[in-house]
Amino acid sequence: MPWWRHYFDEAFFRLHEPLFPEEESRREAGAILELMGLPAGARILDAPCGWGRHTVLFGEAGVEAFGADLSVTLLERAARALTAAGSPIRLAAADLRALPFRDGVFDGVANVFTSLGLFVDDAEDLRALREARRVLRPGGRFLLETMHRDEVIAAYAERDAWTLPDGTQVEMRRRFDPVSGVSREVMRWRRGSQTGEKRHALRLRTATEIDALLRAAGFDDSAGRTFWRHLGDRVEVLHCKAHRGGLTLELGIWFRFVPRPYPVPERDGRERPGEFHCDIRGNVHAWSDDLESAGRESALWFARWRPLAVVLRWLQDGSRSDDAFGWGSPGSPLHQTLTGGAAREVGDVELARGQLALAAAYYRGQLEERTRSPEPGWEAWVEALETDAARV
Repeated sequence: MPWWRHYFDEAFFRLHEPLFPEEESRREAGAILELMGLPAGARILDAPCGWGRHTVLFGEAGVEAFGADLSVTLLERAARALTAAGSPIRLAAADLRALPFRDGVFDGVANVFTSLGLFVDDAEDLRALREARRVLRPGGRFLLETMHRDEVIAAYAERDAWTLPDGTQVEMRRRFDPVSGVSREVMRWRRGSQTGEKRHALRLRTATEIDALLRAAGFDDSAGRTFWRHLGDRVEVLHCKAHRGGLTLELGIWFRFVPRPYPVPERDGRERPGEFHCDIRGNVHAWSDDLESAGRESALWFARWRPLAVVLRWLQDGSRSDDAFGWGSPGSPLHQTLTGGAAREVGDVELARGQLALAAAYYRGQLEERTRSPEPGWEAWVEALETDAARV
């Protein structure tokens, strides 16, 4: 039986959880979302998610967080942590090589804590990367955090030891095979009269080898090009990204009337929101033999959402379709903020006041309970929401 099928148990949690203070996990979660460019309301898959130390924090940051892991023991802990945080439980017990999600359902996938390499074999790691690529929407972001061989070998320690806060003494023995690139490790620990041992292996690759695997899985680093159309109440965004056979056109609408906790990029005094900043998003696939049709389809998509009354009806219906998706799920504070702003613009005072008040109350509660990090400008934004709700 492969070592990773039984390694990530309760003992693993007790030995590793103390190594990750909450403050450090919060910094990491914030950095992950910033690097991926994911705004509030985006869907992110944390895989493998372990005991949910990042999954929970992604949810607190306002994205729709999903988690997948092979360890039922760690998933049970993740579920309890999500419940304690008041977040929905969206977890799956799954092998990274066979994820139980439909194609293209996530805006981002995060794979952290050197999980690439656990299978040791190139073909199996490639299967896991291709699964991550499969569940990403066109233009979605994949973040991989992993050790690379050059960095590790430069400071490779065959023996190591440390003591955990509860007094557990841990000893590590390592052996590296330079031909296969595999590091084999034996961890032994003692806490009072209790002792234990764990063994695992990890394939260490150079940055060049990791890059080759990512490209073989279908990932690339092409940035594409973004175009903006500035209209009265909105900015329409079209991001073109080349792929084999044609283009993917990522479409988005960013409304000026929606209260924002953060500014968007500007140039020459005009907003330049990225596609991930947008309140409504969609995409069109443009194959090389049908580019004109894709252009017409994009124009029709933008025209569909020009009447603000149509946007408001869509928000109230709570529908989420393949050709359009937006901030948060119906009933979430993000969705309430957008609905309240749109209702105010069309003159539906009662709906606007109610939706903005609900969103403001939720975020005020987070601030008072300190479940949200004290980010600069966040309290001022909550106050602005409360003011808007009161004067509609």
